Amino acid sequence: MMRLGRVPSCQLASLSHDPGERYDVKAYHPDVVATLEKLAGRARQDLGDDRQNQPGHNRRPAGLLRSEK
Repeated sequence: MMRLGRVPSCQLASLSHDPGERYDVKAYHPDVVATLEKLAGRARQDLGDDRQNQPGHNRRPAGLLRSEK
């Protein structure tokens, strides 16, 4: 079980060759890891990340529907 506030380390698996995700292949594909980390960084800026205590630019309060009577 992962606790809030703890950021897991990055892992990369080749699902076509290792569907059980037993082997971490990030050392063999640093370009893929860099691309994925860049995309994740953009998503964190946009949506925020509670685990890293980073508010998102486009985060808004949850909307509520009022029931009509």
